[in-house]
Amino acid sequence: MSKKILICDDDQSTREGLKTILAEQYDLILCDSHVQCMECLTQDQNVGLVMLDIKMPEANGIETLKEIKEKHKSLPVALITGYSSTEIANEAAQSGADSYLTKPFKAEDILATVEKYLN
Repeated sequence: MSKKILICDDDQSTREGLKTILAEQYDLILCDSHVQCMECLTQDQNVGLVMLDIKMPEANGIETLKEIKEKHKSLPVALITGYSSTEIANEAAQSGADSYLTKPFKAEDILATVEKYLN
């Protein structure tokens, strides 16, 4: 299984935080939009995990999640949100999210989630 992670979040500080936690052990692709996320998945078939923000400007993460799961059924997707609610968590699970993480996140939670899918 690939050790490559696609991180899609419109917030640069979140992308950089995840990069700090993960860059030593994993290959990372960083993007900030639905369009970039889907382009990266089309161009690079070696992604082993997608970490995806729920709230993004052009398309929300649930829409992106659904599109990823249509095209890449077995690719694990971990949703990340700063707007946690039972409703959002349920919608994420129903849409095919493999994991659900809330901001601010702890490094150990991120590593545990990544290791679950890539090790």
